[in-house]
Amino acid sequence: MMATDAWAYLNIRNPLCAWATYRGALVASNYQEGFLSVWTAAALKDASGTRIEREFALESVRARDFPHCVSRLTGIFCFLDLDSAKRAAIDWHDGQNHFQERFLAELGLAEASPQRTRHDANWITRAKQKEKGAWADLDWIPRYWASEPYPDGDPIWETFVMGRMYVFGTDLPRRAYDLIKKHMPHTLSLLELSRIATWVGSDMGTISAHFRDVGDCYRVDYAMDMRDAENEEVIERIRRFIGSDNPVNRADLDPHFRVGRLGVMPDMRAFGFNVVKSAAQIRGRED
Repeated sequence: MMATDAWAYLNIRNPLCAWATYRGALVASNYQEGFLSVWTAAALKDASGTRIEREFALESVRARDFPHCVSRLTGIFCFLDLDSAKRAAIDWHDGQNHFQERFLAELGLAEASPQRTRHDANWITRAKQKEKGAWADLDWIPRYWASEPYPDGDPIWETFVMGRMYVFGTDLPRRAYDLIKKHMPHTLSLLELSRIATWVGSDMGTISAHFRDVGDCYRVDYAMDMRDAENEEVIERIRRFIGSDNPVNRADLDPHFRVGRLGVMPDMRAFGFNVVKSAAQIRGRED
């Protein structure tokens, strides 16, 4: 039986994050193919071009000097100690965001990649800023990637993990399900199949965010991994799971599955968004 060895705040108010939470597995993305994690994309949705510029600055130093470290853009964000998770909520909760106890999930890393890196978030939250939120200097970034503790204050150790981690418990997934049922009720059959796919070792139904530069702004769109929908071995494992004594939400599943359909995919076009670049980024592109 897998044990809890990580924690994360999962923003199940976002239907796409809720989808991953109900599936029960968080899966890292591959930035080389232009994909970000859903969690990274959600953090960028309401951000300015300056916020993305800061993430690019962090990523540039990582790729150049610390290639062994997991990228913030693609890795799964979590805390390996509960104390850091709780202190992060105290420091980061602004009265509206999801850094609060009711969104805290217990996670299992038993099947995650051994590739993971831990950093003190205080380097970022306490970095000096200038006009419009841009950082005043970038000299501290190597110390962040080197996993040095910030010199003043208790570290808040944030960890980025590759591979897959599992969501434990029933309360948060239940609330995630309720939100999807409210906003995307036609997708519930595929949602249940995606959850079962997790149990049989498939990433079918995993949602990733695709990031691209489109000129004066960045564009993020979402895609669902449905490659295993044509994998007869996976489909047979799903059939056996459904036919056993495992818990299955048949009320959602049966109307589609018994007639050979997987169900209706969510229309994710409405969740795509643009982030306008900062003036500095536009000038840099023109130069």
